[in-house]
Order: sequence, then structure tokens, then C-alpha cells
Amino acid sequence: MNAWQLTGLLVLVGVAAIVLLVAWVTTYFSRIQRQRREERMAVAERAAQNEAASLAFLTLRARAVKLGLAGPIEPALARSSLVNAARSSL
Repeated sequence: MNAWQLTGLLVLVGVAAIVLLVAWVTTYFSRIQRQRREERMAVAERAAQNEAASLAFLTLRARAVKLGLAGPIEPALARSSLVNAARSSL
């Protein structure tokens, strides 16, 4: 094997290593992004459920107070503009 063949072989091995490294980095970071996206979706779903539960509680509490069935109570509710608007209107 002469020097040019050895140089060509080393270049081929180097290019193959770079291609494999780029492929690994791409799959690694896409997997991380997918996990983060799924975590954000789960948090968004929990937030929507908490907001809906808070609005339902405000409505039921207001009806119970109007009917004289229960005194006002203040639980920890979800904090959002919609919940704050509902709280201020009651």
C-alpha cells in the first residue's frame, strides 16, 4: 500500500466517523426535544384540568352560598386570568 492509498483510506475513515457522529448527535437531540415536548404537553393538560376544577368549584361555591347551604371557603385555586375574572365576578 503506497502513501496515497493510505491517505485515501484515512480520509475515508475520517469522513465515515464524522457522518456517524452527526447522525448520533441528531438522533440524541431529537429524542431530547421529543421528551421535552411530551413533558410540556403533560404540564399543559394538568394546568387545564386544574383551571377547570377551580372554575367548577367557584361556581358550585357561589351557588351553595346563595342557597345558604355553605359558608364561604377559600381553597387554593389555579391562578389564571380566567379564574381571577370568575372570582371577581362572584
